[in-house]
Amino acid sequence: MTDTINARPHVNDVFVSNDPTYTYVDRTKSAAALEFLDEITQRGVVIGLHGPSQSGKTVLCRHLLADRHPILLRGRPIKTMSHFWGAVKAGLDTPTQRETHIAVGLSSSAKDQTGGNAGVTTPFVSFGASTKEEKSSATNSSIANKNTFDTSSEWHVMQELVASKRPLLLDDFHWMPEETVHEFLRTAKDLAFEGVIVVLVAIPEAAFSSIRNDAELDGGRRLIISAPIWKPSEIKRIAQKGFEALNMSIEPAVIDDLAIASYRNPLLMQKLCRALCIQLGISRALDAPSPCAVRPHDFAALYRKIAREAYDPYEAAISAGERAWKLPNGRLVTLRQLICITIHRININHPWTLAILAKRISRNFRISPSLQQLEEAMASMSDEFMRSREFRPPLKYDRSIQTLYVLEPDFRLALKWHLAEALGVH
Repeated sequence: MTDTINARPHVNDVFVSNDPTYTYVDRTKSAAALEFLDEITQRGVVIGLHGPSQSGKTVLCRHLLADRHPILLRGRPIKTMSHFWGAVKAGLDTPTQRETHIAVGLSSSAKDQTGGNAGVTTPFVSFGASTKEEKSSATNSSIANKNTFDTSSEWHVMQELVASKRPLLLDDFHWMPEETVHEFLRTAKDLAFEGVIVVLVAIPEAAFSSIRNDAELDGGRRLIISAPIWKPSEIKRIAQKGFEALNMSIEPAVIDDLAIASYRNPLLMQKLCRALCIQLGISRALDAPSPCAVRPHDFAALYRKIAREAYDPYEAAISAGERAWKLPNGRLVTLRQLICITIHRININHPWTLAILAKRISRNFRISPSLQQLEEAMASMSDEFMRSREFRPPLKYDRSIQTLYVLEPDFRLALKWHLAEALGVH
């Protein structure tokens, strides 16, 4: 009997953050994906690819380019060109038959946070563990691969890369230090000219302002494109396939609600579905397809629980400052809190300018901080998040274009279902 129970899939194996099997949604055959493939395989140009955090940008690239065995470089960040060339060399030396985590010079980061490889076998090289989980993974990976770094000259590594005809994917381009970017872009241009497919992946489009402004890439040598966003129907397929694997008959309206709460983000959808199963007391697949009733109260409890957990790491930074701003309901808040309860309404993949934020605050709360006050609060909060080694920064403020980007889908859920509710704002 025990063996029969254990043979059923566990909820943690169905709704997963990495390597989805039961819930994998193939997006490579859609018209948008095929058009996207045409764009990212253009030779002679450096491709800048942007899209929301943890939305599967890199995973989609790896699937579409799988037969070309792309080399994926990742880091937070690659700090120097020496690090870059060391990573490229390690990627070239890695067998293409399996995915290997390699530490080159610095620590290796945790496995793909954006949905896993889902069966794609691509050499994966990374720098700079940033979170607690990544640091733990880094220690083991560094020991296992301590002899993988080859100090061959940059010129020879470049020739080897060109000869291999393998695409180069640089994930998290927005983490590369500004002092390294110009030299890197000159190298990227040379690689593209030699026929290497070069794709730079980042979250906010503003990360590519350096590409647009770089004289090395004038004359049609750059292309900035947006990754295909997940359609509501694709996001719903995650839930449909997962619940089916667990023999759970869930009403379509329930899946619709989960899809809305996920902000069309696959990783957050996986988390919400997994949490719902646990809340309903289901840890493994049921004996046979069975109806599972979900009440409106269940949704609220589910979202609040996840929001509370997601908000905890950010609470100190968001609450910092004097509670000098009075909401219409009489609550006093800090300027950072005021900004956050405003941006929880931010649309998917839609950055907010400083001017728009000021107008929304005035319209929603009848409060009018100056643009300078808002900018200082956003910039200082963003800088504090960026410096943290405990979590991925949930937002980023770009002073050069006075624009705010929400980077983490969990963060939006946390602001809506925890902070806004705690302050009596709906």
